[in-house]
Amino acid sequence: MELRRDDQPHGPQTQRRIHTDTALLIEVTALTAIEAIGRSGTFFVYALMNVACIVFVAAKVPETRGRSLESIEHALKRGGSFRKTLEHS
Repeated sequence: MELRRDDQPHGPQTQRRIHTDTALLIEVTALTAIEAIGRSGTFFVYALMNVACIVFVAAKVPETRGRSLESIEHALKRGGSFRKTLEHS
């Protein structure tokens, strides 16, 4: 039995959309940026964007390593701060 699009989880759809939009942004701006600030400058800007993403994930995404799927599911269903719920479980 196939799932309708509405029945699929939102996480993979969101990730796919962000990936597609980011790739489009890079494709649309790459040549203009290279002409304006050169290759090195363009890739430096892209590198800074990657560092900003890594910092965001490190600061905002809670660690789930070593936790059971049941404890993660329980923390998600409880609502509130996911990070705090995981820390207390």
